[in-house]
Amino acid sequence: MQKRRLGRSDIYVPPVVFGAWAIHNFGYGSTEINKAIESLRKAYELGFNTVDTAPIYSLGLSEEVVAEAYKDFPRDSYQLFTKCGNSWKPKKSISKPIKEMSSDELFDNYELYSDNTKEKIIVQCENSLKRLNTDYLDLYSLHWPDSITPIDEIMEAFEILIAQGKIKAAGICNHSMSEFKTANNILNVTAHKIRYSMLNRGIETDMAPYCIDNQVGLLVYSVLQRGLLDNYFDRHFIWSPKEENPKELALYKLKNIELIKLFLKSLNEIADDYGLTASQLCVNWTVNQPAVTAALIGATSIEDVTATVNAVNTSVDENGFEQIKKKLEELELKLDLSEQEYTYDYEEGIVHFKD
Repeated sequence: MQKRRLGRSDIYVPPVVFGAWAIHNFGYGSTEINKAIESLRKAYELGFNTVDTAPIYSLGLSEEVVAEAYKDFPRDSYQLFTKCGNSWKPKKSISKPIKEMSSDELFDNYELYSDNTKEKIIVQCENSLKRLNTDYLDLYSLHWPDSITPIDEIMEAFEILIAQGKIKAAGICNHSMSEFKTANNILNVTAHKIRYSMLNRGIETDMAPYCIDNQVGLLVYSVLQRGLLDNYFDRHFIWSPKEENPKELALYKLKNIELIKLFLKSLNEIADDYGLTASQLCVNWTVNQPAVTAALIGATSIEDVTATVNAVNTSVDENGFEQIKKKLEELELKLDLSEQEYTYDYEEGIVHFKD
């Protein structure tokens, strides 16, 4: 497994960066704390020594769990990626520890808010350093675009933190192409984190070529399209569909789900030749796309970590990728990604498209 250079930095990462979003009761497919620690340690033992987290994940608990998982390893033997921008404050007096709260309790007891002022970003960084039990962060990224704080103020905060040695590199996440360019013109952005999968390839037209031309690392997540590429056809949404890319939302139309099931069946036939499953083949395809530096994938169990590592360590030849390309082209011709009226059941988190 060959490490890859992250942008113009001196940071080298494996083709998969394991993510800590789902630790405890915050993320999609929540992972019990001890299981998450075991999974991250297994990834490290296999040479996958970079972890991505954020203070907002389980309201600081994720960063603390990452620190526990890596506490016995030399600091220069792994990379820590975290983010800034999202904060929280209690709505009332609370005695119950966060690690004992359910997901509903987290949101009932705490108010989430965004604050990307220069002073706040520096404070957030200090807090993350404490939770992660480290003197520096390898990559520190703005979690979401901010329409209130000027981008030059945010980039100034990153410059200060780099000068102080508290972060080695700065990045952004979930920005549009124009927002990305604006940020990169102020401060050389080391990496951009964005959603990307076989079913969501919009960045290939502009963002991916821009990353190549400007030597910016591209870290992609939701590479299995939240389960659609893993035979897991859950129509529950993590957040409101109003915040979705319309084309991603359209994937959940029932007729599209049936087409994706057939597509996965055809991928299984290709994957068998390499000793992989269809979902493993999807991961392999993703990390072998020209602009992609690494895929961000949750460390949810030792079994899943091992399967992901096997997926990216397997060599798929040109013929295999050509077969995948043909199957993808056939699928794209059939998918109906037009916008369509829908209702959203907030209690169940399910979208119902109108005929």
